Amino acid sequence: MPGIDKRKAAIQCAEDEIRSSKIEHGILFDLAGNILWKKNGEKDRIDFTRQEIKSMDGRIFSHNHPDMSPPAPKDVYMLWRCKLKELRTCNKYGSYSLKAPDQWKNSIEDQESLIAAYWAIDHRIGFHYRYIAAASGKSIFYYLDEIQEKAIQELCQKYEIEFIWEVLM
Repeated sequence: MPGIDKRKAAIQCAEDEIRSSKIEHGILFDLAGNILWKKNGEKDRIDFTRQEIKSMDGRIFSHNHPDMSPPAPKDVYMLWRCKLKELRTCNKYGSYSLKAPDQWKNSIEDQESLIAAYWAIDHRIGFHYRYIAAASGKSIFYYLDEIQEKAIQELCQKYEIEFIWEVLM
């Protein structure tokens, strides 16, 4: 599909400019991959105006995670609240893609309840990893990124959000 390949290439090219930055940067794309606007943030967040949030409806938003972390519960909330088609987080190894369901069957009540649901999943998965860490002789901290990624994947499954990892080639 030439249009999809062109869109994917345009998005990856724009992400390449921000993926290794020490602060967060955001880019809003239309569905063809054209850049609509860019915004600079801080070390671990980007703040948006109401107008910027309204402009995200049905579009693709990408941003970098300078700490190399997977998508966070706040990213899932942003996907829902801003009515995005896709929310992407990139780092120097690749990009995560969260694609909204066509219909939100499991509604998100608010950001606090979503974060609470995430932490419940994270703690359950983390409890299991205590045994893996003990058996391997490694600290639980060695597994934190893996625990976070599994927790966000499970949270996405709950809300029927497509979760994809796109490794850089």
